[in-house]
This record gives sequence, structure tokens and C-alpha cells, in this order.
Amino acid sequence: MLWLGLVALQMGAGTITSRHLGTFVAAKRQIALRMASPKIVVLGGSNVLYGIRAESLQKALGQPAVNFGFVMNFGPDYLARLAESVLRPGDTLVLSLEYEEYQNTLFRDAMLMQQVFGNDLPYFRSLPPGDQLRWVLGLDKKRIKYGLLVRLGYREKEKPLGVDEVVSPWGDIASNTRANQTEKERQSLYLRRIPDHAALLPDDTKVWPVLLGLRDWCARNRVRLLVTFPPYYFPETPGAAARLDLFFNHLLAFYDRNGFVRLDTPWENLHPREDFFNSEYHLLLDKAEGRTAVLAAELLASEPKSP
Repeated sequence: MLWLGLVALQMGAGTITSRHLGTFVAAKRQIALRMASPKIVVLGGSNVLYGIRAESLQKALGQPAVNFGFVMNFGPDYLARLAESVLRPGDTLVLSLEYEEYQNTLFRDAMLMQQVFGNDLPYFRSLPPGDQLRWVLGLDKKRIKYGLLVRLGYREKEKPLGVDEVVSPWGDIASNTRANQTEKERQSLYLRRIPDHAALLPDDTKVWPVLLGLRDWCARNRVRLLVTFPPYYFPETPGAAARLDLFFNHLLAFYDRNGFVRLDTPWENLHPREDFFNSEYHLLLDKAEGRTAVLAAELLASEPKSP
């Protein structure tokens, strides 16, 4: 009972991290809501934030476009809810999820909890009772601590988690330049091992129902849903390539079996490590422009042909 009381007291408390996330999410939503429809919304975690230039996409297609990239930590269900709040009939939703997002049976990341308990209690209340209970029992102790301190009037000194500020009317960021890349970041790109995503994908993943729900929501609301895949490292060994093949084929089988429209395949989005900024999903700015040009061409090619 004590734990439940502590959870209740911290609800709605604005810690530094939750305030930062709330500002970031609100800015992105305002950008999308200000845009006229039909518009293009590119949704995902930081692979979209760092890897798509919505301004360039809009110029190439002559249609409003928004970079609706947040952080992978939000998870597919919360990202879908955010997208649904800004989409209108006639819009196009381009989905680009990081590969880790397919592996989660129930997303309860600490950053997501900061966002939801600090800024979006209606989302928490919309969850099934069993999921709410799992959220409460799994709540990060740091969130409890600083949430309670905020309630007592304390201004904590912890630094917010790293989320870039929105710097353009299209939701793009521009900090991922070669000039801003530190030597430590560059070297770290070559130290990361490609995980075995196929082995990490559980049989009971809850991502499939989330994606099917998003597909059905888009159909009901006359939103065109298209799927692409995030930028990722070229596998440097036969073993890594074989493991990625298993995982990629698993994803493609799900999307194709369930009638999703794919713009491309995961293999077409592989890059050498020198194309990245500070993570396997964060392209350098010039490479993000290149990815955006490819996406624009794919969108044009996907347009229904007149008889």
C-alpha cells in the first residue's frame, strides 16, 4: 500500500526530465497540428529525428511534411498514440521503427514513464488494468524520488536525458553534423557489436497487435500507412549478416502477411559505420539528406497510378 501511495503522489509531478520531454513532445505536436492536410508524417524514434529532413521532403514532393521522430524509448504503442493525435483524413503516415522496438513485450522504459507520469496521465489511464498494474509495480525508483521531491517544492539538479531540441518548423534537428561529432563518438561507432535481433525477438511480443491496431486505425480514418526501415550498420561478418537476415525476413513476413504497404526492405537501409553520428540509428546530416531523397522517390513511386 505504501508503494501505491508513493506512485499516486508522484503522478503529474514535473521533474526536469519530464518537463524537457513534455516540451519536446508538445513542440512536435504543435508543428504537425499547424500543417495543412494532406500532409506526410514520418513517425519513429530517433532514427527519424536524426535521419529524415522533413523540410527537404516537403520541397521534393510539394506537400507538407513533418519529422515526427521522438526517442526509441517511447515504444510503438505510445508513438502510435502520438501520431493518431495529429493525423487527419487524407494524410500519409510513414512508419520507421528501430529494431529494438519489435522486441518488447510491454514497453515500460524509464523515459516513457517520465513522459507519461509527468505529462500524459490520460495515456496511463487508457491502458488495460493489468498493464496499469505492471506500470505501477515497475515504476522507476528515481522517478518516485524526484517526483516526490518536486511535490515538496525541491528543484532537483539532475540533468535531463539527452533529447535534442526541435529547431525547425518541420520538426527537424540540425546538430548531427560532422563538425559536431566528437572523436569519442566517432570511435564508439566501431566498438558496437551488432546484436542478434532474431534471438531477442520473443514469441509473445505485443508489438504485432499494436501495429495491427495502427493499421486498422489508419484504414478507418482514411490515413495512408506506409512502412520503411531505419538506417543500420552493414554487417561486417557472415555470421552477423546471417543473423540479420533471419530477423529481417521475420519482419517482412509479418508486414506482407498482414497487408501493410512497404516502401522498401531493411537491406536497402544499411549503411557503413562512417555514415553515422553517435549511434547506429543516428545518421550524419548529409546522409540524412540522402535518406530523405530516397524516401521522396519511394513515396512518389508508391502513389496510386491513374487508370
